[in-house]
Amino acid sequence: MGQVIADNGSLKGGIVFWVDGTNRGKAKIMSLDRENLAWSTAGSPASTGVDLSGDDGYTNTMALAALPNASEMPAIKFCMDKGTGWYWSGRTVANATNDNPNAITDFEKANRAAWDRVVSNAGGTIMNEAASSSTGDTYWACREASKGVNGFYVRFGKPISWSSATSKKSSLRYIRAVRSISK
Repeated sequence: MGQVIADNGSLKGGIVFWVDGTNRGKAKIMSLDRENLAWSTAGSPASTGVDLSGDDGYTNTMALAALPNASEMPAIKFCMDKGTGWYWSGRTVANATNDNPNAITDFEKANRAAWDRVVSNAGGTIMNEAASSSTGDTYWACREASKGVNGFYVRFGKPISWSSATSKKSSLRYIRAVRSISK
């Protein structure tokens, strides 16, 4: 974890944040950058009509990218502009990068601060620049809620239940791209 994967031509690199416990050769990297984007820029966002898995961001991203209105979902472009294999994270990956400072031990808080230093030293934007606020930064997950009018998000700060973490798709929240790699 924390290994920086360099850009390879037009394929953007990132930083390793997860390694498979049973196969150390499988890992996931996150982009060093993030963007503050709406889930949808449509005037009246409606359901995509796609069955979006909570856990499979890659499959969700590919399904959304194939829709005729994909251009109304800025996260799709943000992720795909990084090159082949980059995707918008689903719930599980968003939670893997998430820790709630109000609900973790001092040891875990120190590890979070150390992780932020690793990301920052690699030239990236830390996960939660609003750590001192009561709620912290929020990141969109690649999943719809409330019949498609809302989207799910993950909050880095005051704990919130997954079922309550929804917002109108026109709201601005962060997106950070993810890619699976083999080491």
